[in-house]
Amino acid sequence: MCDTTASWAPNYKMNAVYSIPWQNIRVNGSLLSLPGQNAQANVIYSAAQVTAALGRAPSGGGSRTIGVIDDGTLLGDRRNQLGLRSMASTWLATGGEW
Repeated sequence: MCDTTASWAPNYKMNAVYSIPWQNIRVNGSLLSLPGQNAQANVIYSAAQVTAALGRAPSGGGSRTIGVIDDGTLLGDRRNQLGLRSMASTWLATGGEW
């Protein structure tokens, strides 16, 4: 059985809200950072190359594809998203009638 332990690539998510009291404006932002896609590299060996390496013909005939990079060991660039918003006025609900 093969060991298929993947590398640890966390997701980062952050939210922040700030109220500017003298203008009654609320500003909020969010950040999302996701790991890149898993990089893959394969080599295709023909039946003749497999026969030369093994000293016998491959079972099932045809070519063989061999993975060069283990899954989860090499990741692409992270994907980052940043969102900023502001709300011009905020409403304060106090006890009693609306």
